[in-house]
Amino acid sequence: MAKKVLVVDDEPYMLEILKTRLESSGYGVITAVNGEDCLKKAADVIPDLILMDILLPGMSGFEVAKRLKENDLTKDIPIIMVTALMGEDAVAKGLKSGATYFISKPFDSQELLDEIKKSLKEGK
Repeated sequence: MAKKVLVVDDEPYMLEILKTRLESSGYGVITAVNGEDCLKKAADVIPDLILMDILLPGMSGFEVAKRLKENDLTKDIPIIMVTALMGEDAVAKGLKSGATYFISKPFDSQELLDEIKKSLKEGK
């Protein structure tokens, strides 16, 4: 059975790029366009991994990650931040909120796939 990845980004083109790349690598993909959408879908579907942007409308990826980690249903799901927002402060805040890894945009597809595989092994 294919591993399920929840991809969260408010940019339609980024959702499409990630969805296409992940599906071609054998993953099942669910998408969300904001933090509330992510929280609902994560609790409903319980994905194996979440790829999430930090800069989301309404609620930042940091806040979404924190809420996911506070929920017993979603606390063990690995979260990879895929974001243009980098730097020591962003990485530290992301790790504190529950992210397991950061990938900067624009990203290398192979690095992303390698990190997904690694995170899925560690998460299970």
